[in-house]
Amino acid sequence: ARRGATVTLVAGPSSVTPPAVAELVRTRSAADMHAAVMARAGDQDVVIMAPPVAHYTLGAAPQKKALSARCLSIS
Repeated sequence: ARRGATVTLVAGPSSVTPPAVAELVRTRSAADMHAAVMARAGDQDVVIMAPPVAHYTLGAAPQKKALSARCLSIS
């Protein structure tokens, strides 16, 4: 932005004060961040991305307690 670029920053929850940019888009989840980036990416010359700290989501809760012999995974 200091060199004349028009910068859009898509940011999740943070205690850090964001830099001065043309557009600041605040999001609450990885899904919100993805939607905000994808909605704007086509209009940009350059897109620089870094994944959010926890960019996975939990699946549906199991109907009954998992057996100890079962293998659990995060997707």
